[in-house]
Amino acid sequence: MGGYIRLEILPMEMEPVEWERVYEESLLLVGAYPFLDLLVDEETYKVLWSYVDRSRERLLKQAGNGVGWHVFGDEVSLQTGESFELVRSLEVYRSRLSRRGGGSRTDVLAGLLEEEWLEPAAADAGGAVVVFDGKTKGHPYHLYVLAIACLIESRFPGKAVVTGDVTWEQMMSAVGWANAILQQPITASERCDASRLLNRIRPLVRNEVSALEAWMRLSLVDSDEERGAFMRGQFSVSVIRSYYLARFREHPVGMMGFRKVLQEFLLQGFPLAEACRICVLDRKGCNFDAASFAEVVLQLGWPEAPEQKEHRRFSGLLEPRREIPETVYSMLGRVILTVAGVKEPLRTGYSYYEVVDLLRAELGDCCDMDAVLERRAESMRGGRRNAFLEKMGLIMDDLEQSQSHGYDIDQVEGLIGWTWGDRIHPRLMEKLGEVSAYIMGVGREMWREELERFRAGDQRKKEVMLVSRCRSFYIHKKAWDFILRLNNRPGQQELVYLLLSVKADEYSVHHICKALANNTELLRAFILKEELLH
Repeated sequence: MGGYIRLEILPMEMEPVEWERVYEESLLLVGAYPFLDLLVDEETYKVLWSYVDRSRERLLKQAGNGVGWHVFGDEVSLQTGESFELVRSLEVYRSRLSRRGGGSRTDVLAGLLEEEWLEPAAADAGGAVVVFDGKTKGHPYHLYVLAIACLIESRFPGKAVVTGDVTWEQMMSAVGWANAILQQPITASERCDASRLLNRIRPLVRNEVSALEAWMRLSLVDSDEERGAFMRGQFSVSVIRSYYLARFREHPVGMMGFRKVLQEFLLQGFPLAEACRICVLDRKGCNFDAASFAEVVLQLGWPEAPEQKEHRRFSGLLEPRREIPETVYSMLGRVILTVAGVKEPLRTGYSYYEVVDLLRAELGDCCDMDAVLERRAESMRGGRRNAFLEKMGLIMDDLEQSQSHGYDIDQVEGLIGWTWGDRIHPRLMEKLGEVSAYIMGVGREMWREELERFRAGDQRKKEVMLVSRCRSFYIHKKAWDFILRLNNRPGQQELVYLLLSVKADEYSVHHICKALANNTELLRAFILKEELLH
């Protein structure tokens, strides 16, 4: 969950020389951003030593010792996700295809579509190989991995395609960054251009309904309004109706999946009256229960709805920020808010009271709308407290207060970038104090025997114990160089050993210990207790 990027290619349709030329361009992008690489050293200390450093071209064991590069985060925030790598030799990707057997498609898009949508010739072919297939968790390196994927898709039209948790805004931002570095500009994926994408899809599919299904799956059109307008301009009413009839039938009325399809339908500018006809009134439609359908419609987050007034402070948090990659925590937060009853504002031109009037006019002969409205009012009656939203409000108050006091760092993730003079929020200062006190007190007592072995060892033994002790997080090579140079200050090196011994499973403790180990200024100020001179 969070920031998925996938890149597929047709290696048999590419030329090795051209692939290597594009690989060289990817090195320019890798060098222009502080990508993070994970390195595993089993030789220096004869134990497994995993550390992180700036990404650069090297031999990749996971690719049969082929030359390439690997990234899994950025070296500024040290936030890491899953791995992405690119190999210089196209033969590495061709060999993966030959092991599987099969032919090769002429358009990589066909592999993203359901077989029943495709013309027989497109459905029978194969030949795609996955190059990127990982989750960035929405961390800062997301846009820059996306830029490299866009480079490859642009240089090999029809033979490479980028998919995943990406938006039009993110793709345009990634392409813009890449074009500031590359000598020859690249273009955004055809998935960002509604007409070009549809023109590419139509020769691949059996009919217009399949074309609409494929276009809806692949299109990155910027807004719901634009998407709806394009559909109405390119497809007949009967095609659109057939498409949405099938979509509505996929979910029982009242389930979250049904609400999502209904909300999409309305945001794209299709009339609520048409939804009533498809879902309830037409004999060849879904034939859902009218009262159940009306209850779902009323819960969609219409302006002026009673609960929207109560949840106004929180509902804005559900509105997508399409230019920023979704993180695991932002996705989880959206789910929790939705379960708590908060609705994303539904901006379709209808007010809540207009919706009530329309439902009376369309469905009044099929159900008792007064009873539907009474049940809805009863569910919100009694002044029930929502403990979660009250707690959420207090957290937001605290964050707003932090910002008003002008703290430079008010989130635990920001400690890794602390420099001398930055103002840290008192809540984080308290946590730092707790970790420091644990190291000086409980930790020293808990690990007394191991500390004695550490003191008794020579410098080589101490270094082995230090690198073996780091299990909870990665440490950058620059920070390791500093730690290992403390051999002339054995007392300070002991404190680092105790820091690495902390069981850093809890979220804030993990980030504090990770920041202390990697930010040498923070380590010197709060653990080694040096007086830094600036």
